[in-house]
Amino acid sequence: MKILDILKEDTLADRRNPGYYTMGDSHARAVGIGDPWDHSLSFNGVSSAEENWGANIPATVPKGSVLVISFGANDVVKNPNDSPEKIADRIKKIVDISNSRDNKTIVLLFPAGPTSNKFYQRRVEVRKAIDNAVHGDGAVTLDLEGAPLQKDGVHATLPTYGTIAKDIVSSYKPNPKYNISDIRPGQGDKKDQDKKDQDKKDQDKTNTDPSKTTDQKQQDQKQQDQKQQDQTSVNNPGVGAPLKGALIVNSPYGTRNGKPHYGVDLKAASGTALLSPIDGKIMKAGEEGACGGSITVLSADGKEQHRFCHIKKFNVSVGQEVKAGDVIGLTGGANGDPMAGNATGPNLHWEKKINGSLVDPMKGSMTPGQGGRMTPSVQSKTGTISSSAVSDYLKSKGIDDIHRVAILANIQGESSFEPGVLRTDRNGLPSGGLFQHNGPRYSAMTKAVPDWQTNWQGQVDFALSEPAAQQFLNTNYKTVNDAVADWLDKFEITADPIGDLSKRTKFASQFA
Repeated sequence: MKILDILKEDTLADRRNPGYYTMGDSHARAVGIGDPWDHSLSFNGVSSAEENWGANIPATVPKGSVLVISFGANDVVKNPNDSPEKIADRIKKIVDISNSRDNKTIVLLFPAGPTSNKFYQRRVEVRKAIDNAVHGDGAVTLDLEGAPLQKDGVHATLPTYGTIAKDIVSSYKPNPKYNISDIRPGQGDKKDQDKKDQDKKDQDKTNTDPSKTTDQKQQDQKQQDQKQQDQTSVNNPGVGAPLKGALIVNSPYGTRNGKPHYGVDLKAASGTALLSPIDGKIMKAGEEGACGGSITVLSADGKEQHRFCHIKKFNVSVGQEVKAGDVIGLTGGANGDPMAGNATGPNLHWEKKINGSLVDPMKGSMTPGQGGRMTPSVQSKTGTISSSAVSDYLKSKGIDDIHRVAILANIQGESSFEPGVLRTDRNGLPSGGLFQHNGPRYSAMTKAVPDWQTNWQGQVDFALSEPAAQQFLNTNYKTVNDAVADWLDKFEITADPIGDLSKRTKFASQFA
């Protein structure tokens, strides 16, 4: 199912209140990293030049929303044979459908980048075609030309996207006439309520009918109970297990190594059958950044959603109806598996949402016959140090508050102030210490600080001596968030810059 088909389906969108949404590639996703934005429709690497790019869109946008659309940054490299006009026409169709839903539609025009870039002329032509297609057609265009660029020379800096998000929220509001909170959650529409009222009347009549014997009344009651149970099973499909047998949790829901962990990681050998936990529809079946191969299943009533990561093979396609227990894919995550994402080994990452809010997938009933749950012993920590001790050490080196807080936020995100922690990445390379130095940088750190696991001051000294850190310390930043974003971009080189920036700006507020 393509994005055009999904957007035409009102059955999901009309069940939710309007809000702030982003749709498209990393440009749009960067806008939506903070509240009140929903960036679940935006993915790194999505390109409107791909014929199947709509398969990456997991859900529709409620009517009356504010919608930011951004496609194009990867068009120049992913499919240069598509004409600029063809690319712009695809985006215009999305704009037209968004406008027809009474949304305020905003289109980001990506920067052309430096003239030295071999795709510069191509980018200029695509930008112009998009602007011509959507400008004055009920959409607002925001031109990022001239904005500060990241070191890749293509994308605007992350703080720029944050500024855009704040400006949009202050300038545009969702249309309140589409709010449906008066009947959500759990109340249903008037027809549902009328039906419940009639069922209650029928039941009362059954219980008081003098012409029926006690046995007949009991039989009628059983039939009424079964009818009510059948209705409940349809409207609230509940939680099933995505794997057969006992569910062994490698990493629980909540916080992991000081970072939010939005689901559970279940033990699963590569190639294990992935079962749909509910009756519903496949809303996504494609590759998605750090998640790798990803499948999202949404219940028929739109209340319950399950998302799985590190899937190496899909047995379903977007829009397909599935039943609980259907095999929808094969798990992956092993070294060499396709679409492994950021998995460090074979496993199944499982996330669950109820009415749009994340919950622990392991809480609730499991489908009968699929076994119980097990949690293996957790590896003991190597010991932590106080953030105040590190903060005082940075102050003793003359580091000002903005740089100091940004460094503390990075340490919190990387190691939770556990100097001796040692992990391996998905390629088997070691990552160690407060800053989680990886690969060759880990080797250099351990050579410079042989007692690194107990010498946290030595780790800090080594990190601050690296060229990227020296450049960071010599740069003046207006805000802590600017410093956090620049450290993440130049020093950390994370696989998920958008997601990690959101988390670390929150960490920074703890140390300011």
